[in-house]
Amino acid sequence: MNNNTARLGSMMRSLGAGGSKLMTGTVVAGSVDDTDGTFSVRLTTGGQQVDGILPGCVSGADGVICFPEDGADVVLIEVGDSGGIMMLSASRLTKVVVTTGSSKVEAKADEVKVQVGGTVLCISGSGVAIGSATESLLAVLGDLMSALAVLTVPTASGVSGVPVNASDFVGLSTRLNVILTN
Repeated sequence: MNNNTARLGSMMRSLGAGGSKLMTGTVVAGSVDDTDGTFSVRLTTGGQQVDGILPGCVSGADGVICFPEDGADVVLIEVGDSGGIMMLSASRLTKVVVTTGSSKVEAKADEVKVQVGGTVLCISGSGVAIGSATESLLAVLGDLMSALAVLTVPTASGVSGVPVNASDFVGLSTRLNVILTN
């Protein structure tokens, strides 16, 4: 994506100088490259295929990147003499990524993931996952419920038995599994 930094800079200078051209087209299937922030479009007028870059795809930069879906209708801008083409809007997106500092939010049709440093929150149809690279909230709470279900304590007459309400802890564990995922 470092090559895009120079391309975007050149395009923005050209935009200020005028001579920009708006175009419409359809995203070519399989052409969106999440890593490089590039894509191809079959233009509505003339049917020519052109390549473009997604605004915000600059290595290490904060920003918002919208990834168009294959076959989406898009509005493009060809910026002046730079020859660079950027997407201005799309009829359908596969995901949106917002990055600022060490924080990142990635939204897709079926999940939203928020990452701040090493902590991740993921919300999807199957539940909520909260954790880090080495731990998940569900696993820690599951371990806690298991430990409570077999809790014994010393008493004056010896060690106690397991809690009389041990089945309550199993029930709580089951309920946690409904809302949380790993």
